[in-house]
Amino acid sequence: MIFYHLTLGYELLIPVKLITLNMFGYRDRKDREVIILDGIGWSFQLDNELPFNINIGEKIFIPKMVYHRILPGKTILRIRMD
Repeated sequence: MIFYHLTLGYELLIPVKLITLNMFGYRDRKDREVIILDGIGWSFQLDNELPFNINIGEKIFIPKMVYHRILPGKTILRIRMD
């Protein structure tokens, strides 16, 4: 995983090999907005909800203290988060 610190947040590159299907979720101490910059075939899942496909240019809101996870796609996932 590679982080880039930007003036308005962070950019993150996530290789496909880093993610496993049994990966547990994460939760953050503050609300987050994530913008999908690049990546094909990835899915996102909030706690107690079905996963959905994410597309380039899409914005995802993640409420604080809610478990969430990503499911691997075909290419490196590149996101920007606040």
